[in-house]
Parts: sequence; structure tokens; C-alpha cells
Amino acid sequence: MTRSHGLKSRLGKMLILSNGYYGGIYYHGILLDAFRKHDGKRARIMMEEHLQHGLYDLESDNLGQEKNDL
Repeated sequence: MTRSHGLKSRLGKMLILSNGYYGGIYYHGILLDAFRKHDGKRARIMMEEHLQHGLYDLESDNLGQEKNDL
């Protein structure tokens, strides 16, 4: 395994852990397809949706943690 491949692998695992498996795979597949088809409008919409879902997930995780802290 090359150093570059090892870094990509670790980054991929971090992405899955931070965004969830479903969100990471689902949105990134759609984004890749939009980029390949040079569909900037679709890529922008999907990226905004992806980021918003990530924010919702982080907020709900934080709310759960705050409840556990009480």
C-alpha cells in the first residue's frame, strides 16, 4: 500500500465515521455522478442537502450528549 493510498483510506474511514455510512455513500455517489456529467446545478443542490443533513446530525448528537450530561 502506498502512502497516498493509506491516507485516502484513513480519510475515507474518518468521513464515514463523521457523516455516517449512509450519508457519505449516498451523497458522494450522487455528487460524483453529477460531476462526471458536468451538472453543476445538481451537484450544488446535492452538496447543500448533504451539508444540511450533516448539520442536523451533529445538532441531534449534541442534544443527546447534553441530555446525558444532566
